[in-house]
Amino acid sequence: MTPNQDQLVRLKKAAWGYSDLSSGGGLMNQAYAKEFVELTVKESVAMKDMNVFPTPAATYKVPNLYFNGTVLFPGVSGAALPGAYHSAPTAGKVEYTAKLYKSKIGIPDEILEDNVEEAKLKSRVQGMLSKKIHSDWEWVIFEGDTASTDPTLAVQDGLFKLATSHTKDAGGVTLSLNIMKSAWKLMPSEFRARKKEMRCWAGANPVEDYGDAFMDRQSELGDKQITEWPGPRFKQMPVMDVPKIAEDLGGGSNYSHGLICHPKNATVGVWKNIQMEPERDADAGVWNLIVRLRFGIAWAEENGAVEITNLLAA
Repeated sequence: MTPNQDQLVRLKKAAWGYSDLSSGGGLMNQAYAKEFVELTVKESVAMKDMNVFPTPAATYKVPNLYFNGTVLFPGVSGAALPGAYHSAPTAGKVEYTAKLYKSKIGIPDEILEDNVEEAKLKSRVQGMLSKKIHSDWEWVIFEGDTASTDPTLAVQDGLFKLATSHTKDAGGVTLSLNIMKSAWKLMPSEFRARKKEMRCWAGANPVEDYGDAFMDRQSELGDKQITEWPGPRFKQMPVMDVPKIAEDLGGGSNYSHGLICHPKNATVGVWKNIQMEPERDADAGVWNLIVRLRFGIAWAEENGAVEITNLLAA
């Protein structure tokens, strides 16, 4: 066996190995599927804070209970609460429909010959896959739109498209304290108590502009933005740039947008049957790894998300 052939056999066995694949179609074992998803999520900017979880079926409904209005009323000693004061939770369901996405990663023989050691094959290839997939995955989660001309984005609606209840139009200006204040005032009162845990996700340039506005201040806060501050904030809420959030929207194709929400409100249901199959293209001298991934996107509480539109990103 030649050194190159030996490396390919090692890749087949050590990276994903047939022992990890079912005989019928390349299903990853569930322990490794979980590991792969966790690594991919960890590599992302925003997904690591979201509620990303496995679903037992391609279509899955999660019960959702919440209370509307007042539940605490005046009581009278020794008397039952009148019927008019009785409360009950509102029952709803959040539905996830896992849509199929595929990825094909080619590893030339030369990389195997020159750079890969047997003991490191699995972590090396796993890292390559997670880095290649995570940015596209996050892109779809935020920017998915069934009306998009991009075939990847058109598969399903993402968080921006699904956020319809509360919208602040920035009017083509940069992200500023005033814009954040106006957007925050649109957040329903029942979601405001956990402000420190919330996030504002926006395009990289709008967040840069927002941070620069604080850096320009001749104050202790301005100094901290440069020397030690972990990142720009709206009071106690982190304002985070997500590179995959679009910055080429409307207004001369130089507008972006942002979302204010609790990160766990943004949910991604991943169908547990992640598939991976090795494929050898001997003529090209390439070892291909083909991934099939199904996931659905939803807001757990759509009413708890505020979208900021028409942010200048130039």
